[in-house]
Amino acid sequence: MKQNSRQPYKDEPKLVALDAKTDAVEIIKDRLYWISGKEPPKNQPNAYFFNIDQDLQYEPFFADFGPHNLGNTYRFVTELEHLLADPEFSKNLIYHYTGVDSNKRTNACYLICAYQVIILNRGADSAWAPFAKVQPPFNDYRDASYGYCTYKCTILDCLRGLEYAIKLKWFNVRDFKLRDYEYYERVENGDLNVIIPEKFIAFSGPSPTQRDADGVIIFIHIQNYNTNFNFNTNQLTTYSTELSLLKTMYPFSRIWVLHLLLDLIKRLMKPLDLLTMVLNTQIYISLMDLALQMIFYINFWMYAKKRKVKSQFTARLDQVELVL
Repeated sequence: MKQNSRQPYKDEPKLVALDAKTDAVEIIKDRLYWISGKEPPKNQPNAYFFNIDQDLQYEPFFADFGPHNLGNTYRFVTELEHLLADPEFSKNLIYHYTGVDSNKRTNACYLICAYQVIILNRGADSAWAPFAKVQPPFNDYRDASYGYCTYKCTILDCLRGLEYAIKLKWFNVRDFKLRDYEYYERVENGDLNVIIPEKFIAFSGPSPTQRDADGVIIFIHIQNYNTNFNFNTNQLTTYSTELSLLKTMYPFSRIWVLHLLLDLIKRLMKPLDLLTMVLNTQIYISLMDLALQMIFYINFWMYAKKRKVKSQFTARLDQVELVL
């Protein structure tokens, strides 16, 4: 099915004043608004307020708080689309209301902006523009750790990524399979996501043990990958190589996937060479502890640069030689 081909919604979103103390963002003129406060404003005729702060929550790893994944994003934009099309609410002004918790407020802003990009076909910058004027400012997203985050990932960054994914036809709201997405994102089912169709699958590394000391499932067992990576032969058999950013923790050669173990510390590849290799190879990427590994990688890359170590290498696995 083709991506929604309608022209962008004719009116631009804008910041408006509901009363002397309350500002709102007008998403669709005389129809849909976004508002934040300790409680919904009163004395608004024909108003219908809905709130998803408790119903659609981000599940953090550590200090991260968002953004919502594609599953939650899809749920929100399609439910809002249905609400606006419901004859029962045809005469109401619809308000997406969120509280004052800074993290939930940021996630609510992302969702209503994602609705504009996905359903109203607005550009990311256009969807975000009135929210840049909202006070207090929104939080920046961060990595999934407790330490100090050295970069900023803004709501606009997320929206631009979403807009570009739609442009490249990597995401189509009309074809998105929510059930499959939420099944495979679970740890016991692979904890995997397709990052680039027919190019990258990101997943947490398998482990010889599936449960922690408390019996909670925290890893997928190595034996289960054979089943999971064959769940759709039309899609996944095109992925033939696995790139690990960690030390070997599992006998991956038992599975049909050719496992190219790239020990970043030993190989000493330059970042550009690694990126070129990745973009010209069909691989799985195991991203567990990526940030920590990259710290070591950058340090060793600087060392390799001084030694002028060559980046091309050969890996022999199961009597198969692969030269990149």
